Amino acid sequence: MDYYDYLCQYDLEFKKPVCKECKIVIEFDRKKHVSITRYQQLVFCSRQCQGKNEEMRKLYSKHGAVGGKSTWKGKHLSEEHKDKISKSVSEAYIKGFKYHTGVYKSTKTNKVHHFRSSWEHKYMQFLDADCSFVYWDYEPFIIHYEFEGRNRRYLVDFEVYRSDGSKSLIEVGVKKHKEEDPRNLAKFEAAREFAKKNGYYNFVILTEDVFSRIDEFIENAKRIKPDY
Repeated sequence: MDYYDYLCQYDLEFKKPVCKECKIVIEFDRKKHVSITRYQQLVFCSRQCQGKNEEMRKLYSKHGAVGGKSTWKGKHLSEEHKDKISKSVSEAYIKGFKYHTGVYKSTKTNKVHHFRSSWEHKYMQFLDADCSFVYWDYEPFIIHYEFEGRNRRYLVDFEVYRSDGSKSLIEVGVKKHKEEDPRNLAKFEAAREFAKKNGYYNFVILTEDVFSRIDEFIENAKRIKPDY
């Protein structure tokens, strides 16, 4: 049973989004919408409506895009921009994007998830093994925040739902010393505010010291049920 069936079975109400352009209610479609949360974040019912919207057209124009396509191709990149790209790639390698990427088929979501680090993979296994979690989603949506005068985007790692009806947002694999990084502080504060305003129990950061206990839990679960 997925989360949509869970809501329907217990007659729990959930907000249906309305297209910002044509004003029609956007109905949930299992084939198109990978999760209830992402579905509820929809602003337009189609790419056509998004392209017609005046606000979006102005946004495309402002950021050098026409019809949603980038016009920066072939432009010279500044050294500062190159440094930022290099830093992002380096951080990706450290987190495990190169050596620990892969796919995981969840027994609770009935989806194939493409994890980006070994820690994310372990946490997916943990969520499936722990019966206190009834459903979870990976990289469910983006939270916008400001840092150094610029708008930034933070892609949440996990959204988890517990058997008691509570839900939380989870960040996986941030080393303890990085929790005090100014950009991370701004990002995590935005996540806490988002959680508070949208009915989440909390926002949790899982650092490396937690994963020794998660490893032990998974190993015990495998002894009981080898499929994990």
